[in-house]
Amino acid sequence: MNWGRVFSVFFSMLGLTLSVAFLHENNVVILFLATSVNFVCVTLRIGVKHSLSAEILATLLVGMMHLAAGFIILQVFESLHLAYAIVLGAVVANAVSLLLLVLESIKDTQEDI
Repeated sequence: MNWGRVFSVFFSMLGLTLSVAFLHENNVVILFLATSVNFVCVTLRIGVKHSLSAEILATLLVGMMHLAAGFIILQVFESLHLAYAIVLGAVVANAVSLLLLVLESIKDTQEDI
């Protein structure tokens, strides 16, 4: 079992579920947690050299930038509708990154056989 991959998928999934939780609950604390967890995801992916690492890192960066922008907009401008729309973009980016993580796992498993 590859523990690095386990932690990477765990934090990616946690970031996605926290983003969806914000869309349901509209709580600034949940948005802060989602942003923090996405930062951890990006940190875990830096330096990984697998087949789809660049694409996964790019999608995680997009998600993190969306969440950070949503948090700032919610705190500074107090615009819940705009923050909600931006967090939807982060959810899409995080879903794509999880899809790419699964594809990378399948590809690496097939190469090992």
